[in-house]
Amino acid sequence: MRVLIATAALGVALSWAEPGFAQPVYPWCLKADIGAGAMVDYCYFATFEQCARERFRWGTTSFCILNPQHYFRQVPEEGRRPRRSGAR
Repeated sequence: MRVLIATAALGVALSWAEPGFAQPVYPWCLKADIGAGAMVDYCYFATFEQCARERFRWGTTSFCILNPQHYFRQVPEEGRRPRRSGAR
């Protein structure tokens, strides 16, 4: 009986869990002024041109920058070239 209740409780707990998914990291961000000196980042642009088009909706104080999360992302180990050994 205890096993049945524990299994049912686990099933209920797992049914409320939200599925996980990876968010893409795009290379361009729009920094937009939302008033009172506050800036907000919108980082969902694949090209500079997309970001520049959206920038005009936010006025002259907005600008496009490279996404730091994309720019400083580490290259996977299999993509790196091996270091040369030996002194120069």
